[in-house]
Amino acid sequence: MSLTLIIGNKNLSSWSFRPWILMTQFDIPFEEVMIRLDEPESRASIKTHSPSGLVPCLKDGDTAIWDSLAIAEYLSELYPDRHLWPQDKAARALARSMTCEMHSGFSALRGGWPMDIATKDAGVTVPWGVRRDLGRIFTLWTTARETHGSAGPFLFGAFSVADAFFAPVVSRIRSFGPVPTTPVVRDYLDAMEALPAFQKWADGALKEVADGWYTGEPIYS
Repeated sequence: MSLTLIIGNKNLSSWSFRPWILMTQFDIPFEEVMIRLDEPESRASIKTHSPSGLVPCLKDGDTAIWDSLAIAEYLSELYPDRHLWPQDKAARALARSMTCEMHSGFSALRGGWPMDIATKDAGVTVPWGVRRDLGRIFTLWTTARETHGSAGPFLFGAFSVADAFFAPVVSRIRSFGPVPTTPVVRDYLDAMEALPAFQKWADGALKEVADGWYTGEPIYS
């Protein structure tokens, strides 16, 4: 079995971050193909791999899966022994609900605080819509931790798809915060940032900046 994950820039592509950290954390072997975004040829290059012309896209031989949640479900079927979702039925139901809410919602957070891992502790003013989205996210995290998280530091104890999907939120808080949090939320943020897979992605983002991938105005100002 040979898997190839097509991703965008590590400093910018929150959607790519999700399957990448999932596969890396679960030690699922894959080849990484990075295509720089916002370049004249970007769309055409991505289209050679992804039917949607968007990243991420997972390729398994002639099969292409071009949505981050679809990729997670595909990997869960390929590697049932890895338990990418929580094993407990109630925990799994909550994890799927939270993941789908993250996948389809929180537009104010996405738009107001774009992915920019190279920025850290910017201390920007938090717009009302971002505060609302963070409040809901913190409620979800607290619910998961308090009801199903006793066996480990992540949302459902062990790392799962849900954690992978909230990883870009952790990176945004790291970039544009700090923001007021509870001890439960703070401990979760610390656990995510300490993950070797998280740090490896962040190092890749910093290398892009050091290599001069971004010029002109700051990505976020």
